[in-house]
Formats: sequence, C-alpha cells, structure tokens
Amino acid sequence: VVTRFVAERGGRVAGILGGALLFGAAHLASGNLLLVAAAVVAGAFWSWLAEAFDDLAIPFAAHLVWDVLLLFVWPVV
Repeated sequence: VVTRFVAERGGRVAGILGGALLFGAAHLASGNLLLVAAAVVAGAFWSWLAEAFDDLAIPFAAHLVWDVLLLFVWPVV
C-alpha cells in the first residue's frame, strides 16, 4: 500500500525504497539494529514483489514463508 502510494508520486524505485524504509522503521521498537537492517532488506524485496506482480497476495505469502522458516526451521534465539 505504501509502496504503491509513493510509487504513484515519485516513481517505482522511490516506492520500493519508501516501503522498505517504513517497514524497517516499524521494527525500530525492537531496539535491535540488525533486525531493523534485515527488515529494510526484506521490505525492499516484498515491496518489489508487490510492484512487480501488482498483487499483495504474493508478498504476503513470501512474508508468511519467511516467518515460518524463522520460527520453525532456523529459529533465532
């Protein structure tokens, strides 16, 4: 949603970066800068997916797969 809003006003790259930065900012409360950096990178990927496929279901599914992997396959302690 943020990606599309920014992309309509500033272009595709600005939309992806805007979405990624906002996603990273949402993780600032964790106090873990590595998590924030990872969220920015992942947010850029998921924003790109949303732009590339014009569908929120695809980045939603990718995020779900990532969450399951982190929780059950490669748990971060």
